[in-house]
Amino acid sequence: MKTSNLLLLALFVISISCNTEKQYQSYGAQINAEAAKPVEVLTEINPEETTSIKLMATVDQVCQSKGCWMTLKNDNGTPIRVTFKDYEFFVPKDISGSSVVVEGELFKKDLSPDMARHYAEDAGEEFDSTKSYTEYALIAEGVLVAKP
Repeated sequence: MKTSNLLLLALFVISISCNTEKQYQSYGAQINAEAAKPVEVLTEINPEETTSIKLMATVDQVCQSKGCWMTLKNDNGTPIRVTFKDYEFFVPKDISGSSVVVEGELFKKDLSPDMARHYAEDAGEEFDSTKSYTEYALIAEGVLVAKP
């Protein structure tokens, strides 16, 4: 009897330790992390066309006013700004550095000076009129934020 209990306990511990699936907090539409592509795929996408995409990335910045936008880290240099479909949901303001999965429509656009100034203010930064403000825009239907 004791041996069978130890065996069951060992199997339980092994099954828990082998579960490497990340746990996420969901915002917006229900999405899953399956088939999410790394940010590096942006080099393969035509930025002039709107593309449906599911990306896995790291959050760089979040709007400190409401959490109504976030930027994703992109080593290619072009910022990726994520806003949320129909302004229906926001994300927590303290998720910078977190892994996320975002699903939605991606396109490339030039920001007007007024919009660039607005985003700089929301991020608590100073607006730089000499800086280029071309970025990827992703209108997310759903966001998954990895739990620590």
